[in-house]
Amino acid sequence: MGDLCFECMQIKPIGTYWYIENGTKDFGVNVPVVSDEYKLCLRKIGNENITGYDGLVDFVDKEIILGKIVNYLRNNFQGTSLLTLLYEKVYQSFNQNTAVMSIDNDFVFINKFQIMPNIDGNISISRNSYFEIIENEDKRLLKISNSSYPDVIHEYSTSSIDNVIWFNETDVGTVMTQATPANNSYIIAYPPTTGTKEYFNENMKGYYTERNLENGI
Repeated sequence: MGDLCFECMQIKPIGTYWYIENGTKDFGVNVPVVSDEYKLCLRKIGNENITGYDGLVDFVDKEIILGKIVNYLRNNFQGTSLLTLLYEKVYQSFNQNTAVMSIDNDFVFINKFQIMPNIDGNISISRNSYFEIIENEDKRLLKISNSSYPDVIHEYSTSSIDNVIWFNETDVGTVMTQATPANNSYIIAYPPTTGTKEYFNENMKGYYTERNLENGI
């Protein structure tokens, strides 16, 4: 037992640990039916040295580490506005990945979200705002959805693909994603909201004209 409640728990499929506080900070760690029994630990004081876990929620160093097959759930909100009390799967692993999330000081937003796949490759789905990031070993699909997901991830990456994806607000109030691979090209993706198509076309027209001139293609 830790000084502030229990230290670790065993979660059997299908089971979920819920952290409930104020809506935007709430989250769940869900162990699906296809997973094994899951050891989740909570670090709440600085001198705790916790090892041998499948997942760790570190309230001291503002970090969440989730290994194995597991789901990470959050309430759906945009900015600081709670849209619904229905929890969505922000991260859904289908093999023995390890997801490392660096959380902000308020334990609300994920400043950096990185997936470190095992030897079999990364098979997972991550969701943020209007986007789904579908990973299948060395392939990645960035999918735009007609419905929104919790807007909590600021930076997304994996150790197996060079691309880093940033989520932020554009000057027209829409969400965009930039993926910057090693060759310095990038992708801009806009959600299906009013007025973004024209903005997208103008930006991409100028971008590709400039890139084509620079690269001679």
